[in-house]
Amino acid sequence: MLKCQFHIHTKEDPLDLISYNAKQLIDHAKSKNFDVIAITLHTEFFDNPDIKSYAKKKNILLIPGIELSIGKQHVLVLNCDKEIENVKNFSELKIYKKQHKDCFIIAPHPYYPGNNCLHKSLEENLEIFDAIENSYCFTKNFSFNKKAKEFSDKKKLPFIATSDCHIIKYLDQSYFLLDSKKETKHIFDSIRKNKYENIQKPLWLFTVFKIIFLITSKELIKKLFFKRKSN
Repeated sequence: MLKCQFHIHTKEDPLDLISYNAKQLIDHAKSKNFDVIAITLHTEFFDNPDIKSYAKKKNILLIPGIELSIGKQHVLVLNCDKEIENVKNFSELKIYKKQHKDCFIIAPHPYYPGNNCLHKSLEENLEIFDAIENSYCFTKNFSFNKKAKEFSDKKKLPFIATSDCHIIKYLDQSYFLLDSKKETKHIFDSIRKNKYENIQKPLWLFTVFKIIFLITSKELIKKLFFKRKSN
């Protein structure tokens, strides 16, 4: 079984203020026995040959990817190429997917609060998506994943666990194990055949608020810093 994590942000992210870089992330992933990961920066495609080689030396398969913004709504696109950065709406994403049949598209945190979540856009563009994210951000008694789980069951789409990692210690808070060869195409085929097992640990409510505060405050700091720098 392959230990997989498909939603990770690192210091290279143009929008988020993250304390660890891609190499440090890979070192930590190795220490946690991950086999397959994807670094998904906001709005910027990540497929660095040096980092991919570094991951390979650690016996980790690094899948290229991006957390794309369609308007303000987030979409995870894996096994894509640099052209994905030019996609600005769902019509263009449909065309991209037809032209890049090996890519794999995930709906991240689709029914969580906020205008960066898909909500109705998931249902309106269902044919684009290969899987739905089972988000790490939930407690024992409350989760916005419930509606996503019901929808994935109804539409028979894989519902895979990820960490949406912005803080490195939570990398293995939520992930999935996959019965597959360590080859990109085989991995996606195995997910579609539901050969996976989600591994998740609920967070304490205080921890949820702490994570949200840290991420949003760091985003604000980065926006203010770069705005001043550009001026």
